[in-house]
Amino acid sequence: MNIDKIIQSGALRFYAPNENHAWLSFYDNLINKPLSFFAEDAFGVQFALVDGIVAIFQPETAELEIVGMTQTEFYQAILDDPEGTISWSLYQAAVHLFGKPSSDQHFAFKVELALGGKPAVENIAILDSAEHFKAMASIAKQIKDVHIGTVMYLDDK
Repeated sequence: MNIDKIIQSGALRFYAPNENHAWLSFYDNLINKPLSFFAEDAFGVQFALVDGIVAIFQPETAELEIVGMTQTEFYQAILDDPEGTISWSLYQAAVHLFGKPSSDQHFAFKVELALGGKPAVENIAILDSAEHFKAMASIAKQIKDVHIGTVMYLDDK
């Protein structure tokens, strides 16, 4: 496998330089450092540069993980571990079931992983990316101060 195959599959999508990321407005003050987004995976996970180093932004929690790699090293990490980096087999299973999402769509988890959802094709739907970011930002705002392991209940009122 090579990076071109992954890109052509739609599992990893690149942004144009200086592309407007309107979805960032959904996150209000949850992002507190300048990020230069260069790509996303088909599930909406964002890849950015912070001072020339790759960072992964998890939209459902607004967590930013600095991975300490250059872009070239990051691409190699994807090739070395496509499961751990871009959920390759889950992506392929979702494409088989739903078809490939368009450039303005994501595979969205019906129950987001941060809320206990499972990374399984049965928990996936195709969603407009703007709506997906809006939903994930709403979750991130609500759980930002919740401690890991806290049991949560849905209020259906």
